Amino acid sequence: MSLRKHWWKWLIGIMILLASILYSYLQPYQASNEANEKRISTEQVLIEDTPNWISFSPTNSIIATIIFYPGGLVEPESYSPLTHSLAEENIRSYIVKMPVNLAVLGGNRASKLVNEIGSEPVFIGGHSLGGVMASRFAAENEDIVDGVFFLASYPDKKGSLDTSSLPSLSITASNDEVLNQEAYMNAKSFWGDNHTEIMIEGGNHAQFGSYGEQGGDGMATISTDDQMTEVHTILLQWIDEIAGE
Repeated sequence: MSLRKHWWKWLIGIMILLASILYSYLQPYQASNEANEKRISTEQVLIEDTPNWISFSPTNSIIATIIFYPGGLVEPESYSPLTHSLAEENIRSYIVKMPVNLAVLGGNRASKLVNEIGSEPVFIGGHSLGGVMASRFAAENEDIVDGVFFLASYPDKKGSLDTSSLPSLSITASNDEVLNQEAYMNAKSFWGDNHTEIMIEGGNHAQFGSYGEQGGDGMATISTDDQMTEVHTILLQWIDEIAGE
């Protein structure tokens, strides 16, 4: 059997191998059972799961809207506990679904939500890679958003807010070993003047969502529920201060 004659068989084999490796690498962190339970509508929160996003809408009045970009290779459902709890406080939330769970491939997807939003203040942000891409969208669409938040994340040069009047909020965790600390410190030149930084003691990277442990992360000394509660409280206070101005 000639290798030259059957080169196409070798090519197909190599392509199958590469596809298998890529498929394995792109397997997302899956949402926990607790997170999936928060995707059920209640008397206070109406949930809609579409091909482009998951929305959590308060059945009462809406005081603000959040657009949330998930972390890299994290299922969007993993952030349901946070967005559900915010909806109970009359803050509508949209978790944006990304191509193969990578926000870097869908940075402009928030633009699809413009027609869904009313006159209320709009805040965009996200976790890890999601926060980086959310800041890029905000930097190019200051007329759409009223503030930017980062969970274990930071803006890069393309998402710089240093010349922007947009308020920004950074929430980090003391035991986070996934966040690149050097890159985070270097990104401080990209914050605007109206910026707030808060660290959650005992938290880690993965517990900004609800998807279990993440490779390379530090060990949290507080529970996922406790970390989520702190994030909820910080975000809610920040939004209330801005929306009430």
